[in-house]
Amino acid sequence: LVNRVEGDFQGLQYGAVHIVRGGMQGFQVGLFNITGDDMEGLQIGLLEHGRYSTGVQVGLVNTAVSMVGLQIGLFNWTEDMDGLQIGLINVISLKKTLPVLPIINWSF
Repeated sequence: LVNRVEGDFQGLQYGAVHIVRGGMQGFQVGLFNITGDDMEGLQIGLLEHGRYSTGVQVGLVNTAVSMVGLQIGLFNWTEDMDGLQIGLINVISLKKTLPVLPIINWSF
C-alpha cells in the first residue's frame, strides 16, 4: 500500500501512497503522490505534489513549486507556472496579475 523510494524513480507506481525522495519520471496513480524533486509525467489521486513538475496533475489537491503543464483539481497551487490550471480554486502565487482565479488560471 505504501511505496517509498529514497532516490529517483522511473516507471509506474500504483497503490495507496507513493513517496519518492528524488525525481520521478512516469506515472503515479494512488491516493497520495509525493515527489521530492523533479516530476516528469502524470500524477492521479487525491493529493499530488511534485516539487518541479512537468506534465499533468489530476486530483482534489495539486501542488508544485514550479509547474509546466496542466493541473486539474478542486484546489491547484504553484508558485510559478507555464501552463494551465482548471479547478474550483487556482493559485499561481508569483503571477503579478490575478494570481488567484476560480475555474481557470494560466501563465505562459
